Amino acid sequence: MKPRKIILILLLIWNFSLAQNQVEREIFMTVLNNEMTENTDIRKSGFEIYCEKNKSSFDPNEFQASTGLNISTETLMELEEYSKKGHDGIWESKLFVEIKLQKSSIKSRKCITEKNALKMYKRKKTRQTILKINRPIFDLKKEYCAVSLILNEFTGSARGYTLFLKKVEGKWNVLSEYGIWIT
Repeated sequence: MKPRKIILILLLIWNFSLAQNQVEREIFMTVLNNEMTENTDIRKSGFEIYCEKNKSSFDPNEFQASTGLNISTETLMELEEYSKKGHDGIWESKLFVEIKLQKSSIKSRKCITEKNALKMYKRKKTRQTILKINRPIFDLKKEYCAVSLILNEFTGSARGYTLFLKKVEGKWNVLSEYGIWIT
């Protein structure tokens, strides 16, 4: 393969990667803003944020049964297919520097690893809320997104749910919260 073609392919991959990171950044910030608005518990007590973003799953049947939203079957199938691809990852550290929320609510401008969270729970022996925002799942047009959240409060104590979002006029909006669970 000619060097020019290799460079062109690498530039295309790099451009796609930057666009993907921007969309995930938008979802990350939307989720944080939603949590600060809707979840008075963590707003009052404060919270940490996990560095890890685990791979999420998407079940169109559960989605339709839980939300009642009228989303096309094609879009739901795209979301399900996207959820099967990809892998676990780490949120970019620069996201934590960009957070512009109430300083009293977020206990650190740095994320916390699962390993360090376990150490913190053992050391402090009190309720410590840590938010995990899993890897967002998108349709092909990046018009819809599902993202699962987990709130750990003690070792073995957690709750979670999935947010379903739609991009309207360049801004992500939460349409539904579903799949709620608690341990």
